[in-house]
Amino acid sequence: MVTTDVTIAKGAYSLSISCHTITEDYKNNVKIIAYPTTTQNQSGGYQSPKAIDLLLITHEMILEGFITPNDSQSADQVKSDLITIFSGAGTTGSPCTVTYNSNLKGPFSMYITGLNIKERAIDESTSLYTDSIKYSVIITLSEGVKI
Repeated sequence: MVTTDVTIAKGAYSLSISCHTITEDYKNNVKIIAYPTTTQNQSGGYQSPKAIDLLLITHEMILEGFITPNDSQSADQVKSDLITIFSGAGTTGSPCTVTYNSNLKGPFSMYITGLNIKERAIDESTSLYTDSIKYSVIITLSEGVKI
């Protein structure tokens, strides 16, 4: 399976998630105003609605991937660090930094808005297979800056 390593860092914590799916979702909150039809203007036919575009654009990422052990940490330690980052990492409400594709994408200042961790039944890692998948994760992030 081909994966992309996504790095998430906040405060003193930094970790990589091996992602098999990265979804980037951009939304623009355009307000559409449809005018009512009355008996006086029905004969004029369809009236195009009016639009107000205030460029209220949001950027969200959904990362689907795996937590695996690395050279210095077990999968359990990486999971603990991810939960610590989700819980604020001892900082005062600042976003985390997200990069991927060898820093070609990002860095993005993002807040983790959702975290789903599933433990997978596996045999313990051996020295031959150190990249055994222990946890699968779905992480939802929204881009923003602290106010």
